[in-house]
Amino acid sequence: MARRRTRIRSRRVPRLAFPPLILVAGLIILLVAAVIYSNSQGEEEASAERLPVRGASVSGVSFRLPSGWAYDQVETRTRLANRTEALYAYPPNPGDVLMTIRAPFPKSLYGDENSSITAILSAYAPQTLGGENVQIGGAQEITINGKPAARASLSSDTMDGFVVAFEMSGMVLAVTVETSKGALNTYESTALEVISAIRYSQPAPPPTLTPTS
Repeated sequence: MARRRTRIRSRRVPRLAFPPLILVAGLIILLVAAVIYSNSQGEEEASAERLPVRGASVSGVSFRLPSGWAYDQVETRTRLANRTEALYAYPPNPGDVLMTIRAPFPKSLYGDENSSITAILSAYAPQTLGGENVQIGGAQEITINGKPAARASLSSDTMDGFVVAFEMSGMVLAVTVETSKGALNTYESTALEVISAIRYSQPAPPPTLTPTS
């Protein structure tokens, strides 16, 4: 009696589509990154065109300004203004703006390493910017170049302005913006763009001199 052969049918295991999906996802990520990089490069180039004047201070701060603006340094402060005459007039003359980049300082002077930048500005502003005629508003959180920063309003009978504080390279930078009364709206966007273009790197320590015999 002949034996009946039993056929064993093998089932095909479906191939997973993970590799193609991973490749597609990787390409999408690369495309998005390329678009973001291109946009950031375009924004930097546009900002450089709007702020063609470059300057730097001995404290390690560098900045860019609109054409026609002027700057100078007084001790540890760097002053920026829409014209040379505005650097030396206070309160600002009608139609003028004066910006001051204060000396960079560590957070520990007005808080600790865990203090928010808003808390730092809340402690810093009354001690350094307050006066009999200057009113300081409450500090509010904002962003500068996508990073946390803080802003508080400044006002007096003859001046309108604000102060912005932000962290960079382990230090806190504070920048005041002061205009003649009623002129803040004219310069606010330009001042914020100038602040966004500020860079800081701690200056190298002076070389150690070896006494000669």
